[in-house]
Formats: sequence, structure tokens, C-alpha cells
Amino acid sequence: MKKLALVLLSTLCLHCTAPLEPPSFASIANQLPNPCQEVGLSPYETLGDLIEAGKTCRQAHILSEMIAFDIERGETADRVLAVARAEALALASLNVFDTTDSPRLGQISAPVEVVIFSDFQCPYCRLSAGVMHDLLTARPETVTIVFKHMPLNRHPLAYPAALVSAYAQTKGQFWPVHDMLFEEQKGLSRTRIIEILVSLGGSENEVLDEKGNHALASVIEADLAEAKLANVQGTPTVFVNGAEVSGATIFARMQHRIDAEITAQALSFDP
Repeated sequence: MKKLALVLLSTLCLHCTAPLEPPSFASIANQLPNPCQEVGLSPYETLGDLIEAGKTCRQAHILSEMIAFDIERGETADRVLAVARAEALALASLNVFDTTDSPRLGQISAPVEVVIFSDFQCPYCRLSAGVMHDLLTARPETVTIVFKHMPLNRHPLAYPAALVSAYAQTKGQFWPVHDMLFEEQKGLSRTRIIEILVSLGGSENEVLDEKGNHALASVIEADLAEAKLANVQGTPTVFVNGAEVSGATIFARMQHRIDAEITAQALSFDP
């Protein structure tokens, strides 16, 4: 176990600054399957076996970074293990989204693309919206943020708000309206949504009526279809370069996940 911890801290956990209790990491790593089998590292049964042998790959590096981060944050062993298992599965089955016409912040050429499925009436989505802005501020050359609509049926104003934001996108005003809808979320009403729409030059009949602008509805339906294919269960749901991640409302965790992605891209992995 001691050897495992030393190998981890010296080769895989590039961002760790606080001391970890080695058995905590080892107990988690030894319960996770080897994530590197598809890149020629099949003899090893678990992530722990892989690390003890001094081997790694992109998935192992990212998992190790995030396990170490969650342990440093003081998460329970059960929580760390549950999140690590979910993220291991996500890294093994990446999603590909059509982001060509989706609202985007940051440079399209950025090495890390964050896709967020969101709902304008979801309180946690409001928190994650702030996190997304903060990520772009902190890593402007590294990250690009893509918004996907996922208005939930239990939120009666979510779909009208999504329609108005889609209309705003046609006017080049998506992000100001995005921010406005979240800032006013607690007091949001249909009347206020219509006021925002009118300020953009639109009308209730044109945008919000069921017989109105089918092009706007099709934008939202396309995003919902992608959410279904990716098995998105709720909002906010965030993907980093196609892999679903936990902690969409926690800036430090999201930033660490992005940094782990960047360091994984820069490292050379030899089977």
C-alpha cells in the first residue's frame, strides 16, 4: 500500500498540495476496474494494480486526480467511490454532441469543451451558470462552454424561457438573456418572460404560441433528443470532452477536472 501511495503522489496526482492518507486512496483505487485496458494495459485488474505497476493512461490519470481531489475535500469514502465509479464509466463511453449551432462561450478551438444541459427554472442550474462563467474567466485559453436546452416538465416556465432564449440567439443576444433569466429566476413569471421577448423585438404569438415559430421549438427538441441519447437524467448535467462529470455547481471541482484533462492531454502514455 505504501508503494502504491508513493507512486500515485509522484506520477499521477500532479495538482495535490495537501497530504492524503494513503490507505484512503488505495482503498478506492483497488475497488475500481482498470480503465486502461483498451490502450494495451490489460494485464491489470484494478486501477490500484495499474498504479502499483507504475502504468497509467488518460482515463487513469483523470480518475486519480479527481479521487485525490475529493479525498482532500473531505468527502466520505462511500461518496468518493460512488463518484469515481460513475466517472470511470463516463470516461469509458464518451458522448459526441452536435454543438455547431449551439450557444457557445469561449474559443471553439479550445482543447476542453464543456457541454451543459440546463433548465432556466432549475435552482442548481442557476448556480452552475455562475460556475461556467467563472471557469471561462479562469481558463480563457483552455475551455469553451456550450449550452444545451433541457427544460423539465415540472417547471412550467422552463420551456417558454427556453424559447425566448432561443429567439435571443437569433438576435445574437443569447448570453445576456441567459444571464438575465437566471438572475431573475426566483421572481420569474410568464409576464416577465414576455417583457424580455418584446425587448428583443419578438411577440408572444410569434415565439410562445404553439402555432408560432417551429424553428425555435426544433432547436430545443434537438437538444432534448441529444439529452435522451446521452441518458441525461436531470439538470444541470455537464460533460467535459464528452464525459459526464460530477460537481457542476462546485467551481473548484470543475476547474480541477478541466486541469486534469489538460495535463492528461500533455502527458505521454506508454503501454
